Amino acid sequence: MAKPYGVATDQEGRVYVTDSGQGVVWVFDEKNKKVSFLGTSGQGRLNQPIGIAVDNRGIIFVSDVALQRVFGFDRDGKLVVAIGQKGELVNPSGLAIDRLSGRLYVADPRNHKIRVYNSADGKFLFEFGKRGKEDGELNFPTNLSSRNGKLYVSDTGNFRIQIFDLEGKFLKKFGDIGDSPGQLARPRGVATDS
Repeated sequence: MAKPYGVATDQEGRVYVTDSGQGVVWVFDEKNKKVSFLGTSGQGRLNQPIGIAVDNRGIIFVSDVALQRVFGFDRDGKLVVAIGQKGELVNPSGLAIDRLSGRLYVADPRNHKIRVYNSADGKFLFEFGKRGKEDGELNFPTNLSSRNGKLYVSDTGNFRIQIFDLEGKFLKKFGDIGDSPGQLARPRGVATDS
């Protein structure tokens, strides 16, 4: 790998890793003892993949910051959906799926927003956030995680993690600038466990 960034797994235990240096997604299938790649050809050819998330149907969503789009691939690597018209996404990075509603959340750091799409057809639903430092405002949000009806956002430029409901309503936050316990220095990744 040249520059690994995002990691996701599917329900069958495959591990997907975006490699922005090589412009591909690595697929590690331990069960079948196989390594393969996504995004190597055709309309779904990737340039600089960053974020990755897998929905209930097994569709693998990959954000590409250079192409300013989000691509959805099936398990065989076939492109099934492409999200983002020209100028719609400036810098799509982190992705999260709410498996219950089927919503795909996309962090767009340079727009200081989170955009929300229907994962089944790629239809835009709504967006939230604007540049600022108050509760609910964002400053270069980079990565996302969704669990139990909440969306966790790495608010990188504000040195904190913000927590929203799935409609984009601010719930709470933690973190502050610094290097002491409870403080953060440009947080990027965020994940939640059971």
